[in-house]
Amino acid sequence: MIYWFEGLELDPGRFELRRRGVPVLIQPQALDLLFLLVERHPNLVTKDEIVDHIWQGRAISDSALSSQIKALRKILGDDGRDQRFIQTVYGKGFRFAADVSTQSPAVAGAGNSGPEADGRPDGPVDETPTIAVLPFRLVRADSPHANIAQALPDELITALSRLRWLRVISRGSSFRFPSMSADLAQVGDQLNARYCVSGSVDIRDDAVVVLVELADTREETVVWAERFDTGLGGIHEIRQHIVASVLSSVEIQISSHEAERARLLVPEKLTAWQAYHLGVSRMFLRGKANNEAARRYFEQALAGDRDFARALAGVSHTHWLQIIETTWDGVGDAAERMLETAEAAIASDPFDPFANLARGRAASLVEDSSESVIWLERSIAHCPNYSTAHSALATMHALGDEGEQALHHVDIAIALSPHDPLLHSMYATKAIALFACGQIDEAAQWGIKAMELPHSDLMVMVGSLCTVFAGGYREEADRIAGHIKRAYPHATAEGIARANPMMALERRDAMMGLLSAVGFD
Repeated sequence: MIYWFEGLELDPGRFELRRRGVPVLIQPQALDLLFLLVERHPNLVTKDEIVDHIWQGRAISDSALSSQIKALRKILGDDGRDQRFIQTVYGKGFRFAADVSTQSPAVAGAGNSGPEADGRPDGPVDETPTIAVLPFRLVRADSPHANIAQALPDELITALSRLRWLRVISRGSSFRFPSMSADLAQVGDQLNARYCVSGSVDIRDDAVVVLVELADTREETVVWAERFDTGLGGIHEIRQHIVASVLSSVEIQISSHEAERARLLVPEKLTAWQAYHLGVSRMFLRGKANNEAARRYFEQALAGDRDFARALAGVSHTHWLQIIETTWDGVGDAAERMLETAEAAIASDPFDPFANLARGRAASLVEDSSESVIWLERSIAHCPNYSTAHSALATMHALGDEGEQALHHVDIAIALSPHDPLLHSMYATKAIALFACGQIDEAAQWGIKAMELPHSDLMVMVGSLCTVFAGGYREEADRIAGHIKRAYPHATAEGIARANPMMALERRDAMMGLLSAVGFD
């Protein structure tokens, strides 16, 4: 007899728990405890009965039982507060609280018009995404540079572990599979990995060709792939470039992929991670409606996990963007909430790059530029290939009239993420940085490039407008000014300056003069 509950199936015959048909990695004692609770559902199971069943009556501490309950709740996506699955009856024992069926959901839902009937998943699919890096296949084993095929996946495992929001399978486990020729479903089943990175290295004469692929193991589809070519003289540089490129692409592509999958679910059945990824997908789109939708998703994620550092950072980011786009007009308690949630994100996970980024952005508006720079530099220290943090730090330096430092970081950001959804912001930052270095015409060209990309980002438009006007492209400047007035009819020169307190005073005066010249009060 198989038990079904909340998208999971418990199979006594095979002694395993499956999610969507895929075995879930779980310790035998925790699984044994789950069988006991489900089989006795909805009745109470006393602590003594659990000890007799799991530990054969041996004397154990309360912490040993608590540890198994906690581990089981984590696997099920439960916690001690909500107790959706495992309910504590204080002083007595535990009971399984979720609805349990011995009939397959596919059979039970026949003829219904619910999510199952239209092909949608009927509940949470995943929690934190897990990724495995497989060994890279070496096409020609006799090359003196063959060690790059082993060095690359080693470096990728280390780099991906810095992302904090991914679980990375250890080298000892993932290297049991051959790269690229491995069966994706088998990798997913045996490692319980949702994603895997694989690749090949071909060294011939004086050239190196590296192929890298990110795949979804359960859908057996390619999420992202790239080819890297270099001469043997650049072999060490390409290693760094590949690691940085893969890290940046994984950050964007997995989040986007998870959001696409989460859109197939009814909103009430989203896990905290699914709601978070949907929030990120809306956050990239900018604009008031998207920003408010992103905040709702982040808050939904926090309803499922109130200490979710990335969701807290996401809420802080939406308040920051609200202030920037409304130039402080009618923002209510947004500044207070921005700083409060950024500090909560740091308290929850001080090593999360996004949490440090959110804290730095909050500091730029309510504290000072030096405090902001400290937090942004910490974000980069925790994840050196985090393109968004490099871009944010470049903006701080550019507005502070530190053009050379700004160019250094924005060039890194663009190189790390050349297809970033916020590439227009990076281009505008480069324009401002070049302007600060006195390269006026080149600054104007980057301002024009920023406006060629689709977006409705107020500060990007303002930066582009100023550099384009200063470069003497008056017709283009008037066109950008008209676009700003249509998108933000209440924007004023004073309000825009107020939304950029980190800007050097001399640069702020020049900006206000340029804005006045194109018709802003």
